[in-house]
Parts: sequence; C-alpha cells; structure tokens
Amino acid sequence: MAHLSERHGDARRRREALLRERTLLIAAKAAYPIDFQAKPSLRVDHGLFKSVPPGSGAATETIPTQCDGKRYTVDDLAEATRRCQVRIQSTREKDAKTRRQQWQQEQEKQVRSELVGHAAPGLAAKRLRDRKLKERQLHEESINLLITQQPSSIEAMNIARMLSPRFEERVVFTPSVSKNSVEEDRIKQLLGSARVGSYYQ
Repeated sequence: MAHLSERHGDARRRREALLRERTLLIAAKAAYPIDFQAKPSLRVDHGLFKSVPPGSGAATETIPTQCDGKRYTVDDLAEATRRCQVRIQSTREKDAKTRRQQWQQEQEKQVRSELVGHAAPGLAAKRLRDRKLKERQLHEESINLLITQQPSSIEAMNIARMLSPRFEERVVFTPSVSKNSVEEDRIKQLLGSARVGSYYQ
C-alpha cells in the first residue's frame, strides 16, 4: 500500500509540474516581452518551485523565470491567460462583425442588381421616348426658323405643308358603297367571277 501511495504521489507531482509548465508557456507567448518569447526552449527546473508557508503572509506560489530575473506568480500567469482569452474573443467578434458586414453588402448589391434588372426595360423605353421627343422638338424649331425667314406667307405655308407634320394635307377616303350592304355583296361577286369585265368587251 505504501508503494502504491508513493507512485500516486509521484504521478500527481508530475501532473502539477506539467500544468505549471504549460501555463508558463502560454503566458510567455501571450503577454510577456519578446526576448522571453524568443528563447528556443523554456526549461523549468522543478526544484525551483517553492511553496510559501501559510503563515508567511503570501497567498500564492512564486515561479522563477529566466528572462530578466523577475519572478512571476501564479496569479500573474492567470491574469496573462485571461488577457489572452479576452484578445482572442475580441478578435473572433471582429471577424464575425466583418463577415456580417460583407454578407450584408453582398445582399444589398444583389438586391440592387435585381431592381435594376427589373426596371431596365422601362428605363430603356423612357430614354427612347425622351430622345424621340427631343429630336421632334429640334426638328420643329428648325422648321419654324425656316418659315420665319420666308419673304411671303404663301411660300411659308408651302414649306410648312411640305416639312411640318402639323400642316400637311390629310386625305380621307369615303367609300360610295356602304359596308355590309347589297351593293357591296354584288361588287364582291363580280370581282370574284372569272368573267370580270367581259360585259364591257
């Protein structure tokens, strides 16, 4: 039983030493000077860990370092670990915020593209109508200028009738035979016969 108890004590001490080494490495990489971090290997002498007696007034364990002779306590290492975790959390939040902003920008861009795609035919038709209206106005202005330059009103009216749609002559055809009447049916029969015009030969 004593042998098992001794082995159990050795395993516990080794586990505690490994935990201290890991904590010291995390603190060295996270918050302490560069010359301390740049060392190729960080070897901790397990014999240098000293527990302070309860009556000595110190409540924490002191851990020596090899960078500048300064001694860091477990509380210092815990504080360094906490600051490291805070920085990691802050970096994650910034990355998440950046991703959300990028996603929102992509969504807004897609919505704008869809709106432009739906409105493109109407905008093209409106631009075409505006261009035709502008061309018509310029044409009418040039005709009005030419009319005002004519010496007589007759020549001005002739030019206006030839060039301006507003003054052109309009011819309306009025048929002498009413639609859907007997005369219209008779004319259709005559035009559809093979002997069209034979009476007049």
